[in-house]
Amino acid sequence: MKLYVHLLDEMLQEVLDRYHENRGGFPSSIVIYRTGVEEGLYPSVLRYEVPLIEDCISKKAPNVPFTLIAANKQHNFRMTPEYIDPRARAVDQNVRPGTIIDTHAVHPVFNQFYLVSHLAIQGTAKPVKYTVLQSTEDEKDLSMDKLERLTNDLTHKYQIVKSPVSFPAPVRVADDYAKRGRQIYKILYRPPSEHSGSPGPEEAEAANVYLAESQRYNFAHRPLLRNKRTNA
Repeated sequence: MKLYVHLLDEMLQEVLDRYHENRGGFPSSIVIYRTGVEEGLYPSVLRYEVPLIEDCISKKAPNVPFTLIAANKQHNFRMTPEYIDPRARAVDQNVRPGTIIDTHAVHPVFNQFYLVSHLAIQGTAKPVKYTVLQSTEDEKDLSMDKLERLTNDLTHKYQIVKSPVSFPAPVRVADDYAKRGRQIYKILYRPPSEHSGSPGPEEAEAANVYLAESQRYNFAHRPLLRNKRTNA
């Protein structure tokens, strides 16, 4: 985590600069969804990532509160209706989209909730676990109820499909781009240390080259394409 955490500062600065450029000011509050973090990594996120986020926001947008939420499906928790009609369709045997559990089965320390926002066509719907790792937001401005509603609302913004998806749309879009970038990177360079457990010097150099080429050829500097989605 320490090897790549510095990229978080660069990405956050770019996002804030883009927002300021397009809106003429900085946001009144910031909500960050962090995927790929299991409970065992919470201390590392709090130790390495949160200070970077706080420092970046304090420099770019002083006094703007932020909330950092870990979102993942790496768990065995499931929700089912109290009564299930065995003759019903699979979608009708699951809990309704927008169902939330935020008491009893949640973390004893962190504010946490489970949300099923999507329609499960087959099998039991797997909820996403959302854990608030850090928040400088006043609770009266962003209570857990508001945060849960915001999260559920964002799952309806994916646009490619008419139904809500399992993750908030910004998370889903970012995941699509990350998968695309990883596949391109694998094609361009397959490092010998791929299975060694830690990046070797060849992989680190390849990552730097790939990052430089991405910055050179991506659409961020193309006026007609910079705000268009290309992963639909």
